Order: sequence, then C-alpha cells, then structure tokens
Amino acid sequence: MKTLIEALEAALTGEIRLNSPVTAVSDHAVTLSGGEEVQGRGVVLAAPAWKARSLLGGYPAAAKQLGEFGANGSVAVVLAYRREQVRGDLAIHGILVDAREPTPLSAITLHSSKIAGRAPEGHVLLRAFFADMEPAQAEAAARREAARLLDITGEPLWSRVLDWRGQNPAYSLGHLERVAELERLLPPSVRLAGSSYGGVGIPDCVRYARQQAAKLASTLLDPTKTETLKVR
Repeated sequence: MKTLIEALEAALTGEIRLNSPVTAVSDHAVTLSGGEEVQGRGVVLAAPAWKARSLLGGYPAAAKQLGEFGANGSVAVVLAYRREQVRGDLAIHGILVDAREPTPLSAITLHSSKIAGRAPEGHVLLRAFFADMEPAQAEAAARREAARLLDITGEPLWSRVLDWRGQNPAYSLGHLERVAELERLLPPSVRLAGSSYGGVGIPDCVRYARQQAAKLASTLLDPTKTETLKVR
C-alpha cells in the first residue's frame, strides 16, 4: 500500500497538503480545520461513507443517505518474528478459522509467505484478524493464537494494531441503488470514491475512482454533458 501511495504522489501535480484535516465539503471548496477554504471547480471526496457523512452537512439528504450504508467491525494485529521462532508450516498463505471454533480469531495471513519482499530475509510477518475486539485484547489474543497455531516461541520483534471497528464497508441488498441515489442528491461537481461505494478490493477502488474522475471531468468540460468519458 505504501508503494501505491508513493507512486500516486510522484504522479500528482499542483499543490499537495498533508496533515490538513477537512471539516466540510461543498461543490466549490473544502474547509480545513483552521477555517481556511481551499477553492476548486470540483471535489472528489475519497473517504468511507461513515467519514464522508460528517463532511457533507451542507447536503443533508445526501448525508442521510450515507447513513444507510452498512459497516462491520474488524481489528487486525500485525506481528513480526525471526524465522527461527516459527516452527510451524510457512509454505501457506494463511489460516481461516471456522466461526464455530472457540476462538475470537477470524484468520491469519502470512504476508512474508504470500508476497515476496514483505519482510527482511530470515523474518516472518503475519496479520491476525478479529471481528470486533478491544485493541489491547486483540493484540494479546493474536500473540496467543499465532503461537498456538504456528508453533511460535518467544515474543514478537514488532507489533501494530489496526482498529477498524464499525468502519469496514458491509454491502446489503440494494446497495447499487443507494449509490445511484446518493449521486443524484449531490451536485455534479462533488464525487465520492472509495471502498464504500463501488467495491472493496483495490482493483474495484481504482476502477470506480476512474469512473468518478471521468464523470467530474465531463461536468467541468461541459456542464450540459451527461455521458462519461471513456477510461481504461
């Protein structure tokens, strides 16, 4: 993911602002936490539904529609070990846990086995998933379950907890209709992109973002134009 973001940054032109929280979005500007308005002809809000809703107070019907978008909980714990600490089978991509098993663990992904270069030589990087747990409890459970399932000895060299409780998109029947209605409720110069709308996978997010950028470009080039530009 870092590689992808760095490539995007290298390709961007114009002004880039980091660590500049946005508090509101309109059809011609974004308002920053310090009160400054950054003007523009259009806005692409690349944020999940739960965050976009708080930024679109100027469009109450759209904000209400965003409240209909579902989400579920997920907590991930990333752990790193020396290769000699792990005596279990590393010739696998991971472990899926049956929901009937007496453990809060949902799955383990072995990143260092799945994708080359994700850990230094002689090291193991893994990620354990939990549906909904307090972060501190999840980290303790991740260490315990990883040690049990992969026969790991000793403490991890490094760990990090990623808390996404209530923030993962969860599509339900009628999702595409809700997305279409959301677009109708927003001005043509405001577009939404991200995993909440057109798919949760990276290829889905890229495809949907290109579609939204094409729609916005069509609006800016000719406000009366309704068809979208072709994208690849």
